[in-house]
Amino acid sequence: MNALLITCTLKASPERPDTAALAGVVVDALREEGVEVASVRVADHAVSPGAEILVYATPAWLGRPSSAVARALERQPVPAPPCG
Repeated sequence: MNALLITCTLKASPERPDTAALAGVVVDALREEGVEVASVRVADHAVSPGAEILVYATPAWLGRPSSAVARALERQPVPAPPCG
């Protein structure tokens, strides 16, 4: 199984945000289960769909996710609901 970790900090590379430390805990747990994990930072890349697992790691600004995660979420395809 594959996972794509999407870090949604507003900080561009190579700066290391606190969000990356939290995301590292999730990545370690997934890898222990045999999941191959790739990672991108929204602030550095254009993100396209295709992973079986998406993990969004975002700082919370006054209890709300960052604008970077909002951009990533709004660009993800939404599957059609089942018929019948």
